[in-house]
Amino acid sequence: MEPLLLRAVEIEVAALGPGHPVVAVRLGNAATFDRQQSRPDLAIALLERAIVILETAHGPENRLLPPQLTPLALADQARGDHARAVAIWERIVAIQQGRVGRDHPSLAPYLEHFARCTEETGDRAGAAALRARAARLAAPAP
Repeated sequence: MEPLLLRAVEIEVAALGPGHPVVAVRLGNAATFDRQQSRPDLAIALLERAIVILETAHGPENRLLPPQLTPLALADQARGDHARAVAIWERIVAIQQGRVGRDHPSLAPYLEHFARCTEETGDRAGAAALRARAARLAAPAP
């Protein structure tokens, strides 16, 4: 983690405590930086910590999880752990569907990411089905 990002996390921990959801957001920001710098293992450790904080504070199906789970899935894909990434995409989609319903357009980006990951596992048919659903949801209503 970069020194300034680490300092931001330290300040939030000192001010709010280690289990505060704002700390989870700061950890997520640092993880995004690490993932973009091709350090997926560091990103994963930070994201896992952030997810535990959010699950403890708000429960395992809360709306704040997908923004933290998404980079975790992407980091797992980057390091080749497609099985874990697929499980995370499934969880993200399930959380979002629980919030907005099965046919809401906000699911489309998650489904597209899920399709890419599924394709990387060699499941072209599964990826095509996810892409078709994403396209249907993203299409403007007539």
